[in-house]
Amino acid sequence: MVANIDSGVDWTHPALQTKYRGYTGAGKLPQHLGNWFDATGQGATYPIDGNGHGSHTMGTMVADSGLGVAPGAKWIAVKAFDSSGGALNSWLHSAFQWVLAPNGNPALAPDLVNNSWSSNAGSSTEFQADIQALLNAGIYPIFAAGNNGSDPETVGSPGSLNIALAVGATDINDEVALFSGRGPSPWGKIKPEIAAPGKEVLSTIPGGAYSYLNGTSMAAPHVAGVIALMLQASPSLSSNLSLISQVLTSTAVPLDSPIPNNNSGWGRLDAYNAVMAVGSFGTIQGSVTQAGLPIGGATLQITSHGGGPAIYATTTVSGTYLQGLAPGVYDVTASAFGYNPVTEFALTVASQTPTVQNFSLTRQPTGSLAGVVRETGTGQPLVASITIAGTPAQATSGPDGSYSITLPEGAGSYTATVVAAAHRITQVVGLTINDGGVTSQDFWLDPAPKILLVDSGPWYQESEIGYYQQALTDLRYPYDTWSITNPAGTPNDVPVTSTLTAYDIVVWSAPLDSPGYIGADAPLRGYLSQGGKLLLSGQDVAFFDGGGSIFGDAPYFRGYLKAQYLEETSEVFSATGVITSPFAGLSLTITGGDGANNQVKPDVIENINSDFARNLLTYGNDGGLAGVFVGLCVPYRVAFLPFGFEAINSQTDRSQTLARTLDWLTEPPAPAGLELSPAQQTVIGNFGAVATHTVRIRNIGATPATFNLSLSSGTPYNWPVNPAPPPNLSLTSCQSQTITMGMQININNTWHVSDTRTLTVQAAGAPTISGTVTHTTKARAGATWLTMIAGTALRLNTKQPWKPTPSPTITGWCPNPGPAQPRPARPWKRCKCTR
Repeated sequence: MVANIDSGVDWTHPALQTKYRGYTGAGKLPQHLGNWFDATGQGATYPIDGNGHGSHTMGTMVADSGLGVAPGAKWIAVKAFDSSGGALNSWLHSAFQWVLAPNGNPALAPDLVNNSWSSNAGSSTEFQADIQALLNAGIYPIFAAGNNGSDPETVGSPGSLNIALAVGATDINDEVALFSGRGPSPWGKIKPEIAAPGKEVLSTIPGGAYSYLNGTSMAAPHVAGVIALMLQASPSLSSNLSLISQVLTSTAVPLDSPIPNNNSGWGRLDAYNAVMAVGSFGTIQGSVTQAGLPIGGATLQITSHGGGPAIYATTTVSGTYLQGLAPGVYDVTASAFGYNPVTEFALTVASQTPTVQNFSLTRQPTGSLAGVVRETGTGQPLVASITIAGTPAQATSGPDGSYSITLPEGAGSYTATVVAAAHRITQVVGLTINDGGVTSQDFWLDPAPKILLVDSGPWYQESEIGYYQQALTDLRYPYDTWSITNPAGTPNDVPVTSTLTAYDIVVWSAPLDSPGYIGADAPLRGYLSQGGKLLLSGQDVAFFDGGGSIFGDAPYFRGYLKAQYLEETSEVFSATGVITSPFAGLSLTITGGDGANNQVKPDVIENINSDFARNLLTYGNDGGLAGVFVGLCVPYRVAFLPFGFEAINSQTDRSQTLARTLDWLTEPPAPAGLELSPAQQTVIGNFGAVATHTVRIRNIGATPATFNLSLSSGTPYNWPVNPAPPPNLSLTSCQSQTITMGMQININNTWHVSDTRTLTVQAAGAPTISGTVTHTTKARAGATWLTMIAGTALRLNTKQPWKPTPSPTITGWCPNPGPAQPRPARPWKRCKCTR
């Protein structure tokens, strides 16, 4: 029987309901008295969880569906934390008291109680008496070490107490998580004693759902679940709780030296060895062969004779297996791909005694799948790997592209997946095999860029690379992954320029850091200067590298991304593609859904050189810039997202976003292109004067081009033009030239009139490469009434405050400064003309 003191438990969760001691069966009234207690005073009479934390920790202990460590255990619970995750000391004291005697009955007490909570005050002894009372009653308490690591002396209380077992957290790499609390304790003791998985732990949450959470809160219930298994294997341990601690630490897998240490104690929890060390077990062991030859990777399915859940063992490369079992009678089936399975019934396993059972399997009838792997378009043979879904069968094609795989003929249809470097992944379904025959199947693979996926999240244990991998797989792109785990080490593992230049495209995920922050500025500059193509994404990249932090700019950011940090968003979590960009028509949400939901305040950036960088995305309501793409008239290409790609809230949108990015990164530069600026221009002048208009003509194509220029007649007056634009211009790739045109305002026209002409520029021999600029010339406005307000100017750089001399407001006729009259003098007075 397990318990937790937490935020409560959703007892109706499908993976938890039948494990609840108060559950009496479908359609029957549950018994909550003695199985549930609300210490917060909120009066919940049945198990609820307004936070989700307690349901998650309970799921790790006992849940079905392969989530719980001890799915055969029952649970009870105490709610001592409110929905915000807070608790009063008095609530916790009441919780401990209830655990000792649920509903006043010590016979209802659990065997252990998990406590996934702590105080930052590691020296607090507030709950020492409570813990001692539990131990005296034969109830084993487990405590989380806290999430204040990675410095020494960060273990939280009560786990810091000498009489408490503190549990640290490990990550998916079997390393101590950065957040995990460290020892020593305030009393100089090793803390934590043991570590367990606490990063990206999947478990139950209220409403019948499941979620991944991080923390030593997630690690502690792993240990609680293993203790439940140990008690199941050896019930007498409940009278010797110190032996439980000894077994846990002595069977742990060491992670650091010396042993023990103040990072992981004696090491990472080893459930199998801990349980085997205390149980009165026997073993089934032996070998699986075919004609005397070992079969590695064969599966042994072991079930209690007469039925029950299965236990699985796997043979080593030498064909041997060993599985510890409780005394009993078992049925064992040996199977391997391509072989006929064999079952032995009613094998007896005795305590402390090995039962030997060897299996000899026979091959199934087989045929072959054979053919050639070639590149689409060229027909060139490819070296590729061919794998068959759901089987261990695989092959590698030779230099001539040929391959052959032997497969059983009676297994139905097969699906083959073919992967070759720098080619799209190909999959063929519905392949069938005939006994002794050859099924011919050639594969044609489309060329693709060679992609390196750089993940800088692992060094601070916040990797989000799975979202990128999923999108690349959906798009059938093969890729290599480079994980950065030690950027400050000697040597470090930041990729160097030569590593990056081996790839056509680098996709860089920086969830909470930036390339400049970890010393990748020079490698990125080297890669891009040699024509590299980069997708960079992260919500703090611009802040760290583009001028937002005290660290200053990273040269690659302004120099190659042509952008700078502007501000953080006001919690805007949507972005829209700019109509003239590769993301035109895209509307992205970067919160919720099936994304990482990890954006706090994504960066807003500024495009500092529109000659080379163009706007890619803007944030929802405020219009701040949410992305740039750089590739115009430079030898490299970059797409930069100042938010995390992983936060895009649907798999479809992530795949589409990545597809458009990769398409743009790989498309060749346009051979011809034209840019005119400004797109329209209005110049105001005096009668008889020449108004000067300018326009910059830029060849943005990859090849030299000649452009023909023509100027329309003026509308409606057709005022004279001098100088006129040249009839044509020849420009090399990315060259620009500014031309000047003069429009003479007719002295005989009336006031406030205008004349408009259109300049058309067209590439010679390429009529689709063209553009227009509208030029409007205006004469000055006519006479108006004005109000002249005296004495309202400001004087700068004075040592003493200056006060203007008051003067009256003068209203009168303000002549127009046309050709017949000079403009009146206005020293420091301001004129306001009113109609």
